Amino acid sequence: MIRIAKRALVAAVAAVIPLVAFAPPATADEVTWKGVTWNGSVRLEGGNLVVDSGTAHYEPPVASRRLGTAFQATYIDHGSGHPKPSVYVVEKEATETPFAVAWFGVATNPRPVDATHPEPWDDYIAQRYTATINEIPYVDVGRKPGIHTMRIGLRDDGKVDYWLDGCVTKTFDDFGLSYLGDIYLEARHGSVTFTDFTMIPSYRTPTEAKNCGADNAWGSLGLS
Repeated sequence: MIRIAKRALVAAVAAVIPLVAFAPPATADEVTWKGVTWNGSVRLEGGNLVVDSGTAHYEPPVASRRLGTAFQATYIDHGSGHPKPSVYVVEKEATETPFAVAWFGVATNPRPVDATHPEPWDDYIAQRYTATINEIPYVDVGRKPGIHTMRIGLRDDGKVDYWLDGCVTKTFDDFGLSYLGDIYLEARHGSVTFTDFTMIPSYRTPTEAKNCGADNAWGSLGLS
């Protein structure tokens, strides 16, 4: 396996993606949280993981590098105008372009004011980035203060699901991601507190998906 420098990969991705700024671990800080080792701009506070304007990085073991897996992170969101949380995974392969990035989180820039949204507002975007694809759709789910959970699920057939609070906001077909590689929890423009993290070694294809669109009808589905 070719191990590319994380800073070089992050810089290459950021150079072509205007909406999402991928950030490598800013420091050599290292903590153990939820049974795994995290490094980056991280610290522990009251049993939670706090990420300070950067990323927390975790590299799952080789045994988990396969299809049919997922991970999820729970975080505290203080709403628009506050630091923005996100999660993403970077795959590493023995090729000249050894990565595919699946990113999900609060958009960098507020959405414009319109008849439906009289004030500037934040929403989520789901991103797919590979050697040949750079797709960044808004999923039209408005940001809400509170405790929320984001999940990225890699199906056995290679499709990737982006979950928010129990429903699928976006599914990408033929993603090009063959396993969950390096996992990052990210905080932009300040600190974000993550309260939980779980690896899911057996991820099933969702059989039902409630409306996760503009009406914010976030459903409750089985999350396994």
